[in-house]
Amino acid sequence: FYETAPKEASEPTWATAPAMTSVGGDWYVYSFDTAEAAKMIFKDNTGKQLPGQSQPGFARTATGWYDGTAWHDADPREVTKPTTPTGLASSAKTDKTVSLTWNASTHSSGIAGYDVYRNGVKVGTATTTSYTDTGLIKLTAYTYKVVAKSNAGQSSDDSSTITVTTNDSGTVVAPTAPTGLA
Repeated sequence: FYETAPKEASEPTWATAPAMTSVGGDWYVYSFDTAEAAKMIFKDNTGKQLPGQSQPGFARTATGWYDGTAWHDADPREVTKPTTPTGLASSAKTDKTVSLTWNASTHSSGIAGYDVYRNGVKVGTATTTSYTDTGLIKLTAYTYKVVAKSNAGQSSDDSSTITVTTNDSGTVVAPTAPTGLA
């Protein structure tokens, strides 16, 4: 590392560069004593370096993780769940369908989609924040919940559940007017 700010007491030379400490897998760590910014060059025990020779080092002004391709501001080893879908509601219903909507979830890798459950059984997947469940029975109560899936493969906690009763498909007939009223 070099060009630290504030200046480290002693910046190393190429020959005296500090070794990083393994933290498991392919991850290694080095912490600066006082620097809040620095340029860094990685080299392995064979002398191979990244970025390559005659290229400037990586400039960082915050804690970061480098995976050999890109920098991450959050530790990529930490498995995080997407936020839980909220606001699950029935937007419409018939005797054979229930339409659901909810608020979008978030995750650092993005959201791949949502799994929709009816009475505890997965009945479909949506890539947006709405879903219409079909093939239902009239005047029947169904319980729904939604689970978000991240692009990295993690699942959110279950949304709150709602219960929706389908409509009656029969024709509503008005009663006849009474006759013979005196």
